[in-house]
Amino acid sequence: SENLRVVNNTGSLDLTIQDSASDQAVFGHNDLNGNDSVQLNTSGSASLTLLVDGADSTGAPGDLLQTIAAGSSSQNHDITDSNFDNSHANSVGGGVTISGGGAGSDITVDYQVIDSNFTGAVGTALNATFTPQAGDIRGLISGNVVGVNDGLSTGVGSLTGNGISVGLDKIAGSGDATYTATIENNQV
Repeated sequence: SENLRVVNNTGSLDLTIQDSASDQAVFGHNDLNGNDSVQLNTSGSASLTLLVDGADSTGAPGDLLQTIAAGSSSQNHDITDSNFDNSHANSVGGGVTISGGGAGSDITVDYQVIDSNFTGAVGTALNATFTPQAGDIRGLISGNVVGVNDGLSTGVGSLTGNGISVGLDKIAGSGDATYTATIENNQV
């Protein structure tokens, strides 16, 4: 179970998760046996435009934020000025995962992760890996801080995974898959 789960297989969805002085955007622990804090899935011909701005995630057994593009869907993510601080006692993930693909897929994903903080992940803190049959993925990861250099194990970006991981593993079948990623000015 997730705190917020959206499944979209047709049409367009514009979703904003944004913090303000009067309405805080804080996603907390979702129980001992839950999964992701926020999970957003597109398939078929669906499209998702996502803005996460100034949000705080405090823990989850799975990922703090996970997006999955399948079929011939498209996604556009802007994740800025947010804090992903996993303190869930039973977590096996605790990071942010931007992903997609699968047999027969032809996905389009554009993402930006800018000026955000990542601490306490058990797995990879920021994971942007894709397994499409075909598609075009473009990403920018810039100005983020993964972990805190304070000498305490609770301040690490990831206990057992990578700080930042990007990858493309094209699965068998017709079509081309391309991935262009820019990773700059991050502290890991």
